[in-house]
Amino acid sequence: GCNVIYHDANIKFPFPDNTFDCVNSRQNREHLRDVAYTMKEIRRVLKPKGKFVATVQNLKHFKWEWYDNPFHISPMTKKSIGRYAYLAGFDKYIIYDFRNGMFGMRKLYEMGLSPHFIKKIIKTWSKIRPNLHVIEARK
Repeated sequence: GCNVIYHDANIKFPFPDNTFDCVNSRQNREHLRDVAYTMKEIRRVLKPKGKFVATVQNLKHFKWEWYDNPFHISPMTKKSIGRYAYLAGFDKYIIYDFRNGMFGMRKLYEMGLSPHFIKKIIKTWSKIRPNLHVIEARK
């Protein structure tokens, strides 16, 4: 039921101001040439009270593997993500760690475990071994 539009985040967004209720950006911040510019563009196209959600790789988890990828341009930390959000004009945001790609979670769901319980498992594992940082911001 969502209307999804893909766009190269390195170039100006071809949308008027206040167009979208939500902008979702998964693991692309580290590939951008100018993160500050892109964050400002995202804020520009969000409607008032619109939501921006993004994930970036956790450098502590990936360590030196991160630098082996020639397409990684901008290393991100929780602190730098927050600074970029602030510079873009987001004054309401949270940043937290998350564990993506946990083996066996789908099987637990198929076995009948409640989604609430599975979320608790993921949340606990995210504290122990997070591989992503997540930012949720509102315009």
